[in-house]
Amino acid sequence: MIVQIFFNPEGRVAVRFPYNEQYIKELKKISGYKWHPTEKQWSFPPGIETIKRLVKMFEKEKVEIPHELQLKVKIFSESIENDLSEVYKLMRLKNYSHKTIKVYKSCLKSFIEHFHHKNLSLISSEEIRNYFFYLIEEKRYSSGTINQVFNALRFLYTEFYKIPFVIGSIPRPRKENKLPDVLTKEEVSEIFKNVKNLKHLTMLMLSYASGLRVSELVNLRVEDIDLQRGLIHVRGGKGKKDRYTILSESIKLILHQYSKSYKLNSNNWLFQSENSNYHL
Repeated sequence: MIVQIFFNPEGRVAVRFPYNEQYIKELKKISGYKWHPTEKQWSFPPGIETIKRLVKMFEKEKVEIPHELQLKVKIFSESIENDLSEVYKLMRLKNYSHKTIKVYKSCLKSFIEHFHHKNLSLISSEEIRNYFFYLIEEKRYSSGTINQVFNALRFLYTEFYKIPFVIGSIPRPRKENKLPDVLTKEEVSEIFKNVKNLKHLTMLMLSYASGLRVSELVNLRVEDIDLQRGLIHVRGGKGKKDRYTILSESIKLILHQYSKSYKLNSNNWLFQSENSNYHL
């Protein structure tokens, strides 16, 4: 079977091959697909990842890709890595957290791939607005994810390209107001009863009793626990902000047992990894 992958006149990624029910089923899993009966071809929104996915899908067949398209994929892949590397350096210089950088890079990579045929610094607000519409309607992104993309693009344009208002007029999606699922005291107690590992139990109970995020929990040092005042010093929490939170009386006994069992001193991480020089 001969499979042709190319850009059609609309600028979409197109693929043409003899009828095959299994391949058609796989193609329909790609967002934004279209069937063109006259040209007898399938097409998809432009993107390097789409091309790579198609090549992978038809790896057992003879695939024909125009030389200019192969060259474009190669050049673009190198270009995207260079651009993302520069954006990464700027975020590190501005002291963004590793988690934020990871999220922004992922958002920007998808954005760059979507507009692979354009100079990003010249993309209009209307085109970006349509991109958000595509993420909401076709990709079914949640409002939280859309806001992450919004923040990543704002950084790209205002901080990297120094274009302050390119996406300023685009409305941000309203956040869903969902009530959390709250466990009963009996359910929480049942969870604790079924944890046999002392370190894991201490982590769960401390997290629950003091309202700690996972990142805040694992970054605790022994010296951050103030038993006398009943406080925990959280360093570099969300937004890289320090804060204090309560240390309840109910957790002090298990903390004492844990500290004695693991022979901790004031210079230790509270929850060490196998390498004692670093936390879990």
